[in-house]
Amino acid sequence: MEAQADGWHAGGPHDIVGRFTSRMRTFQEGRAQDPWDEIMSEFFQKWIPEICTALSDGSFLRYGQIQTRVANIGSKTLARKLRLLCSMGLLERRSYDEIPPRVEYALTERGKQFTQRLVDAYDLASVAQAAAPNRASAAARA
Repeated sequence: MEAQADGWHAGGPHDIVGRFTSRMRTFQEGRAQDPWDEIMSEFFQKWIPEICTALSDGSFLRYGQIQTRVANIGSKTLARKLRLLCSMGLLERRSYDEIPPRVEYALTERGKQFTQRLVDAYDLASVAQAAAPNRASAAARA
């Protein structure tokens, strides 16, 4: 399997572009749901926002440090999600030839943009949620 310049693996198990193109064709033929749902299901799987947020300070972190920052995630799940995020081009993985082996992860530029949008969406939702009781009480007074 040959890696493309942008980090996506064509034909691999996490070929997001290829799967999206295929699903888009299915949608256009009237055989699938909204393609937005497909995008959301890829990028908002459980733990992905939490892992990206844990790495948002810009530093390279080791596996154990990430596991400490992401509460209640299992070892196998974290390993699987880190591989997925690397294949999606959101994380960079650095391994060092040392004993014991050392592996570190950090957000790529794409990952930083994705995480910033997550934080912005969270902030927007928080503001909307805080305003919701005020709207309800205003409607009751009217």
